[in-house]
Amino acid sequence: MSAKPTPDVKSWKNLFTRYLEQWYRKTLKPTHCKSACRVQMSMDKKLSQRRRSLQSLLALNRLSPATGDRMAALVERDMVSSDEEEPDGCLYVKLLPWETLESARLKSILDGHFAEELSDEREKAELARVRRHPGYVSSRRAPVDAPDWAVDRSESASAAAVAAAAAAHHAEAATAPAWARPADPDDLNGCAEDDDDEDIIDEASRLEAGSILG
Repeated sequence: MSAKPTPDVKSWKNLFTRYLEQWYRKTLKPTHCKSACRVQMSMDKKLSQRRRSLQSLLALNRLSPATGDRMAALVERDMVSSDEEEPDGCLYVKLLPWETLESARLKSILDGHFAEELSDEREKAELARVRRHPGYVSSRRAPVDAPDWAVDRSESASAAAVAAAAAAHHAEAATAPAWARPADPDDLNGCAEDDDDEDIIDEASRLEAGSILG
């Protein structure tokens, strides 16, 4: 009676790794990309609202030329914070650790004008979900071309941004293999790759049948 062949453990490990990679691309990565898309859409919506608010305030002659110029510098994508949606249904604004009080004050004026005088019922309901909490901090660095009055470039602000970035990186990808790291929100093409399962199934069948056992 012939002895049973010894399983090729290395081949099984390689097959399992391929299966995990494919499962990630077809399950986890599309979910992450959808989340990143929602973040981008939220930022675009906030930017659009602030631009509408600025145009309205200028048309109503409620701003001095200097204030209008400063607000115009803030209605750029790099100066907009993102929101994080939690299971409680609220949207938590991520603090920009490098933003000055003056920048935050002017944004508050724009947001307040939009909420009070420009928003419709649907937008009012969406704005009612927004919350601010010091525990939510953005990991983005300050834009290099931002005006000095809007950005705190001190060492403490830089350290806060670096710490936030490190925390975000650790939470999302520090222990993950290269193929399982979160997709770049700036590159969402190809998130929902549809790899063929047949080669993995065929190889598993060959392994089980002992055709490539060591």
